[in-house]
Amino acid sequence: MVLKRSTILGFILYFSLGSLILSPFIAKFFGIPRLDSLLAPLYTLLVLYFLLFYGINKRVKSITIVLIGISLFAFLSLILSFNVERLIDVFYISFLVYLFYFSFIYIKNSGYSSKIIRRLFEFLLFIIFLGFFIEIIFGVQLVIGDEQLSILNNSFKGFFFNTNDQAVVVTSLSAAICFFYIIGQHDKKVRYLGYFLLLVSAVIVFVSASRAALLGFILILIFTLFLNANKYLKLVYAILAIVISTFIFNINFLIPVFNFLSRYSWLERSVERFELAIFSLDSDNSVDYRVEVYQKFFENFKVVWLGYGPRNYFDYFAQNQLSYALGYTNPHSFFIEIYLAFGIFALIFFLAFLVISIYEVFNKSSFLSSQKIFYLVTLLLFCWLVWVPSSIFRLPLVWFSVFIIFIYSKNNNLAHRYKND
Repeated sequence: MVLKRSTILGFILYFSLGSLILSPFIAKFFGIPRLDSLLAPLYTLLVLYFLLFYGINKRVKSITIVLIGISLFAFLSLILSFNVERLIDVFYISFLVYLFYFSFIYIKNSGYSSKIIRRLFEFLLFIIFLGFFIEIIFGVQLVIGDEQLSILNNSFKGFFFNTNDQAVVVTSLSAAICFFYIIGQHDKKVRYLGYFLLLVSAVIVFVSASRAALLGFILILIFTLFLNANKYLKLVYAILAIVISTFIFNINFLIPVFNFLSRYSWLERSVERFELAIFSLDSDNSVDYRVEVYQKFFENFKVVWLGYGPRNYFDYFAQNQLSYALGYTNPHSFFIEIYLAFGIFALIFFLAFLVISIYEVFNKSSFLSSQKIFYLVTLLLFCWLVWVPSSIFRLPLVWFSVFIIFIYSKNNNLAHRYKND
């Protein structure tokens, strides 16, 4: 039996995506090093092989180049500060080149089928949903990390190290659910499946208790409803939004709602964190921590050429030290982190990725206007989410929805295919 090229590419892509999610659990269960860390160098070599022997496809040339640029300056940063852990972080950055280009050649070889793309996201969401509900239903701790983030403290994080990472990945993938299942979709079964996946995702994001991720999830859901509605439904949604807003910002309404939800033990942590954000934001240490890092970053601002290497920012803040030691390794902002870790040129390439992708989707794709607008919303969601976790160096899946929607825009016959697929 001769396997098709798309089948082989698909197997490699599925395996690499699955290992990203399952590696923390496999490492804990079998007592071995993380599989995704061990395989990251191999993925780098694999994509280098394709780029050298097959060249950069002209349809995605610009984005491939800017991602290679980020990866190049990531490796150059190791010249000044090398150790094995930083090398692994850099391989995760180079994994972005693999993730983008390998996804492209797989989807291209599959005929840009939205069905194939939906299978990819269903595979990822199935694994994430499985881990989350195993912890809630059976009370089994799948990944051991911070003791405060355990099921004993009503922290359900599935196959992730912490709840923030889980919420950010699920929220970012929800953008792809909206795009490939709901916006402009005429098949009711596909659309209903999309709403079901969003509903389960909403439960996970809420229970994860990441306030910023939940806000991002709500906003992208609102944009989806409006973009997918006719003018009459938009009016209805607008009226409903006004009515709901009057309740959401009414403390007298929220208190009994929170009291009701807190009766369920698995929601206690989420309710406490949302109450803290709404009623006592000044007492929220996570907000204070982020504000201090951002403030002192600009107070210390200087040009960083090659960067200090990943998780190595003590020298930058040496003249005006942080109150929280974690800020020296995880500044909770990818924009700041890529600048400190890899230098100004890596940041320029990252900003170029944002600008070029917007330009190409709006000017060089056959997307419908609603699809173009939603890509911009997805990119804004990405920029919002990369401020939420301590770091996204080892969370390549946060990029995945942006990558796949951009790749899908490269289908020359998309406008017709999208209506009939």
